[in-house]
Amino acid sequence: MKNVYHGVVMTDEEGRVAVELREWFEALNKDFRCQLTVIGRFAQAMVEEEIHNNRFVICTNMANVKVFWQVSGIRKDPFAEAHRIPVEEEKPAEEQGTFACKGVGTAPGAGAKLQRRQEDARRFANVGKAHHDKRQGTAPTVGRAHVRDTQPPRGGGFF
Repeated sequence: MKNVYHGVVMTDEEGRVAVELREWFEALNKDFRCQLTVIGRFAQAMVEEEIHNNRFVICTNMANVKVFWQVSGIRKDPFAEAHRIPVEEEKPAEEQGTFACKGVGTAPGAGAKLQRRQEDARRFANVGKAHHDKRQGTAPTVGRAHVRDTQPPRGGGFF
């Protein structure tokens, strides 16, 4: 479970600004991530001081720069620790190739489109494997491809 906080600040004449977060921020969150976006002109921005005591400092290479900031943190309260959301779960065999939500994808032809996409993905993976094996000087094999070793066709992906 992730909490997201955001805001807009303007740096001072030295190009610095301290962002004060809520007093409970560090008590509720861990594993912080900060993102900065400079608005209105080309400038560089960085987190000069990481989050400590519910605050962090932004520094820019110019004075009076408008910066959008976003901070995320993983919840660390007892409920969140006890009920983590799994990133990915394997579907039972009888549910594979179907949508998790009933009523989604039930339009005429939706099942056929999903099946075609799955077939295209497998075909692309096998083509990539054959190409990889050819580059390596080995005979093509049947099985799972290492898709990360292939390039998608020009003009977009296979979906």
